[in-house]
Amino acid sequence: MSSTFALSVVNLFVGMCRGGPGVPLRLRALGYRDHWLDGGLPGDDTSRLYALLALASESMRHTLFVEIATGPRIDPARIESYARTTAVDVRSATSLSRNQTETWGVAVVGRAKHRDTLLECVAELGIRPALLLCDRAGVTLEANPFVQTALTEVFRPSLAVDWSAVPRCWVSFAHDSPSIVVAEAVLAEVIGRFLRGEARIEISKLARGHALWQLATSRGRRRLESRIGDVLADAAAREMRPWFRVSGRMVEAVGGTDAGQEMPLNPRSMWRLTRSQRRLFQRLGKEREEAGDSLAG
Repeated sequence: MSSTFALSVVNLFVGMCRGGPGVPLRLRALGYRDHWLDGGLPGDDTSRLYALLALASESMRHTLFVEIATGPRIDPARIESYARTTAVDVRSATSLSRNQTETWGVAVVGRAKHRDTLLECVAELGIRPALLLCDRAGVTLEANPFVQTALTEVFRPSLAVDWSAVPRCWVSFAHDSPSIVVAEAVLAEVIGRFLRGEARIEISKLARGHALWQLATSRGRRRLESRIGDVLADAAAREMRPWFRVSGRMVEAVGGTDAGQEMPLNPRSMWRLTRSQRRLFQRLGKEREEAGDSLAG
């Protein structure tokens, strides 16, 4: 999983399967539910940081494996690994049932701005994954229809998506998300714990509370924990310096909490705390804009 784009895609598909405001419900209506497959599939010898996302439907008797291309090209080894996988392999290596795996396929989800190169990559592969392209208006099936006609019709001519309305509640950030995305998710928990009287918080515990922790390999977990630590250390060195510091793998409150006192709750101190957070988010937001990070463009 990589970039804001990948997180947007994951949250869209999970939301489409689970239901919720801001997402189309056509996948759920076809019986699809999200499954995370730890370790990938037999024959997949590529290095994964996170479990494989699969959408499975008993009523459609079909499973769709989702691969996300964050850049202009596809990792051919990862996609070709599916050619060595059978339905029997899928059932033996995962918790997916016979009814869910009578048929199965692969979807590569990429950005519309990389259309030409992604089409070239798909044409060169030994198998033919469906190519779903995302732009600001939604998701379109660009090449290779699904074996299930009803699933093809979901994305043709296009599935309209309001990306700004897609909830980030299922997976809020990954190891390489923009700093502002990580900070918005983590800082609220850190400040909340300090206000409840905690003096020291282990960064590893913050990482373990993230949805991706249970879906990550050991390498993925290390990178997730490191990313959280780096963002908090940057905040502590600048805007949040009056409120906490990062020492090793700990976040420590500043202002007397080591002596058993809670972070001040009077109106003036809360105003100063809010102002510090606002300045942090403004700086990180500007850095994100300068980096040109985009959800779906």
